[in-house]
Amino acid sequence: MDKSFLCSKKYPKENKSLIKNLCISCKQDSNIVIKDTEYCNQCFTSVQLKKYRKNLDIIEKDHKVLFCLSQSLISYVMLFFIFKCFRLKDKIFILVSTDCDKKILDLIEKFQLNIIKDNFIINSNYEEYRTNMINFASDNNFDILLLDENIHMLVTFVLTGFCTNQIQNLNERIQNTETYKNLYILKPFSNFIDKEILYCYFLFKEIVSFKIYNFKFEPLFLKCYDFVYHLSLRNYSTPFNVINTLKKAFLEIKEEELNIKL
Repeated sequence: MDKSFLCSKKYPKENKSLIKNLCISCKQDSNIVIKDTEYCNQCFTSVQLKKYRKNLDIIEKDHKVLFCLSQSLISYVMLFFIFKCFRLKDKIFILVSTDCDKKILDLIEKFQLNIIKDNFIINSNYEEYRTNMINFASDNNFDILLLDENIHMLVTFVLTGFCTNQIQNLNERIQNTETYKNLYILKPFSNFIDKEILYCYFLFKEIVSFKIYNFKFEPLFLKCYDFVYHLSLRNYSTPFNVINTLKKAFLEIKEEELNIKL
């Protein structure tokens, strides 16, 4: 795998050279290495679902939840995770474009998820799309908006923010959750790396046939994203180290500001 899902529609195939090695969980033949750990396909999926469920802890049973299916690769993976992890499916609503493919609609109905149709552009500028989705969720009285931003995207927001001197909202953008009015913005993929997302896509056979639409990002964002992606190939912990360091720095700044006021 030599491309991120933002830059390519390719996804990783099983590494046949790993067959001689064993999955860390079940001790059967392994298929994939994630963060220096080998998994078979079944155990890999179980680990990812468990991690995703844990990231949903703030959602309560009476919360009304919205997710917009943008028809990007990562949004298809999110849809599958929602199906697998949400028990109260009457509380989760999937926002789709009015011209959404019937095959996708059929799958959402098969998953027994609520569908909302709206006239939004699926391959639009990401920042505009993000703002529109937050406003849509807030205006329609949703409690939770799910965003499909992973760790690589969060780090890229930081790098582009520093490069363009737009740092005023960086503390919020790198968090697992944000707030807007009465809306919680939750990022269940915030501790997922690209390779995990891509391999999930490869394994979830029901979504691999769907057409993928990519968002429009600024050239600087794509360059920074590619930089982060290749750094993580050398050391998977790099994106996490960046985010954790920044969170600590922002917390120290906030504490200093409070001390000054006192």
